[in-house]
Amino acid sequence: MNFNIAIIPLFLANLSSVHAQNICAPYLDQDVKLMNTNAVWKELAKIPNIKDEYETTKAFEDRVAAATEILSAPIIVEIPLDKKFITYDADENKLSIEKYAFSNLRTNYTSVFGYGTPFYGEVKFSHWSNIDIVFPYEEKKLGSYIARNAMGAKISVTKLVRNTKVIFEREAIRDEGVLSSPKYPPNTPLLTYSNITPDMAKRAKTTARAAIVFVPKSPYFSTGKYPWGEPTLASPVEIDETLEVAIGDIQCALFLNATGKVVGVVATQ
Repeated sequence: MNFNIAIIPLFLANLSSVHAQNICAPYLDQDVKLMNTNAVWKELAKIPNIKDEYETTKAFEDRVAAATEILSAPIIVEIPLDKKFITYDADENKLSIEKYAFSNLRTNYTSVFGYGTPFYGEVKFSHWSNIDIVFPYEEKKLGSYIARNAMGAKISVTKLVRNTKVIFEREAIRDEGVLSSPKYPPNTPLLTYSNITPDMAKRAKTTARAAIVFVPKSPYFSTGKYPWGEPTLASPVEIDETLEVAIGDIQCALFLNATGKVVGVVATQ
């Protein structure tokens, strides 16, 4: 069996309900169209999410409806796949994919949904655990400047800006996660494949891709900015981060081969 052609999962773990299974199962063995992440975030940012004081509710709803017509739902975007959580058992000829291969990053939503933001009290979030997908940040150097500490010592401080994209669904409850279920042991793989040769496993780890299926929901999009601490002698770096948060119901995680064919699906919470 060639991973680039077909591969049969032993099971599709973490299907939390028949409804979730019905939503995700049709993607299996299909070639899916992945939307450009930057383009999707740009379109979501155009959707009105705050009613103007001088417009009627009907007028606001009409503005939202007009803006959301250009979006296709559900949306499928590629996400980074952390391949150290794709493991191979040569004795059993099994390839396993853990949940952390799909989702292994966290962020702070205080600047987006916290006190003083437009959605404070409307969108609930946790400082510890949320149902979300956080993308690795993109970083750019703006330049540097000379600073002095309290003792008068000079130091060259590098100024960086970071941009982090996020898909946010809701605050997590108990110990749940976007791709985990309490009924499975913590170390149970999300997907396991049998009859995999070493060559197939190597090829899979090199070429495999991942995607998330989500449906945008109100308030659709929000941003927040915050600095990462103060520059010090030990770490003379000033970092400003912008979070770009797409808000929606996260439905499925997709595991794809090199050609873009879905070879594994996992329903989310």
